[in-house]
Amino acid sequence: MLRDLLKDGGLYTLANLLTKGIGLLLIPFYTLYFSTAEYGVRDILMVFGLFVGNIFSLQLNQGLARYVGEPTLDDNSKKLYASTAILSVVFLFTIFAILAFVFSTQLANLLSSNYPIGVRTFRIASGTIVLNNIFYFLNVYLRFLRQSKTVSSLSFAHAITGIILMFFFVFYFDLGVDSIFLPFLFTVPILIIIQLYFLKDQLVLKFRFSVLKPLLKYSIPMLAGALSLVTMNFTDRIFINELLGADSLGIYSLGSQFSSIIGIIITGFGAAMGPIILEKHNRAKTRQELEQFFVLFIGIGTIGALLLSLFSPEIVHLFTSQNFRSAYTVMPMLFFTVLFTGLQMFSIGLIIQMKTKTIALLMLIFAILNLGLNYYFVPKWGIIGAASSTLIATALYQLINFYLSYKAYAYRVNFKKIWPVLVLLTILLYINHVLFIDNPLILVIIKLLIITFYSIFVYKILLKSLIKQLNIFNNK
Repeated sequence: MLRDLLKDGGLYTLANLLTKGIGLLLIPFYTLYFSTAEYGVRDILMVFGLFVGNIFSLQLNQGLARYVGEPTLDDNSKKLYASTAILSVVFLFTIFAILAFVFSTQLANLLSSNYPIGVRTFRIASGTIVLNNIFYFLNVYLRFLRQSKTVSSLSFAHAITGIILMFFFVFYFDLGVDSIFLPFLFTVPILIIIQLYFLKDQLVLKFRFSVLKPLLKYSIPMLAGALSLVTMNFTDRIFINELLGADSLGIYSLGSQFSSIIGIIITGFGAAMGPIILEKHNRAKTRQELEQFFVLFIGIGTIGALLLSLFSPEIVHLFTSQNFRSAYTVMPMLFFTVLFTGLQMFSIGLIIQMKTKTIALLMLIFAILNLGLNYYFVPKWGIIGAASSTLIATALYQLINFYLSYKAYAYRVNFKKIWPVLVLLTILLYINHVLFIDNPLILVIIKLLIITFYSIFVYKILLKSLIKQLNIFNNK
């Protein structure tokens, strides 16, 4: 399993690095060309897209993944499940497209704060939402067919063509925020045709209500949970947009975009992990390899999050314009929020046992908690309050979900070694928070010493024995 995980996860991570990495390199351009308010509009439309994607998909992607990944199903049954799910999703998003066009004025006004969202911008964004959701759904099927190279190539093409056309619309037509969404109306239909070509032998032009029923039985309970998860992750944006305005949302969104540095790796390996574990969870060796990967995640993940947290002010100063500089204040909390979401990769017990109602209930509880925390914290502490709320709610949800999943599908983890690492991490983060030195050079040296000390400690406690166990550097 570990070899497959490193292979597929490496490909997905490389694709994410090439796509989102390019997006990170474009941050200086974004901050020069777009105002903080325009950047905020971009973010609120993307949040709207996430809500739409979760509602109108009915979480059929979850059902498709579960049944396509089931080793006991024959190939013909899997093709019928996939075809029924895909046709259903196309129909559902066609309904959304009609509604978005008819009620575009009302919906654009609803999403606007102190900076209005134009009807044209909303319609372009809605078209992008429809096409991208179909594209992502087809990619889910390709991913669970273990076609990692195809998925990675298509994801890269999706990002790079969008960026190239964005520059075209910016410099030749000066279309503002529309330039971010408009490219996908041209590129995604072509990519969907390519996806269907690769899937031509894995689909049948059939729709069966008898197949849709078990798909929905598995997926519908996940709908409330998925909406709750989106609410938990993006309530902060909604409160910032309504209480503080689009300018503050733009600054917060930029800080959040930097957190995707960690998300690139987590998303890559998470995309590979689901299909592999569902396929091989009955094998005894899977549990051992899952424990090994968990230790790697804790060790390398916390080193990366600490490094980025320490140098948040320097990162923002290097990559952004003056108007966005205050984004560094929320970046450490956002880095660790993303890191906590990585626990989802290891919380597979409830999924294997198909306890989707338990997962949905957990998501709902902590979405409500995040709403309450944002309601209290944002008026008091602004964007810092929003970041704190999301970190608290996400951490609690992921930890409890991990605990319940671990009980359902246990694998041996030596938590006695992990606790000292987490305690030291907390102490070093506190030191960084209270550290105040006027001399930039001395401050950078101290930060380098902190990350070096922590890295050595993690290597000694967690990684050294694991590296020997995996025989990474010894091919004998």
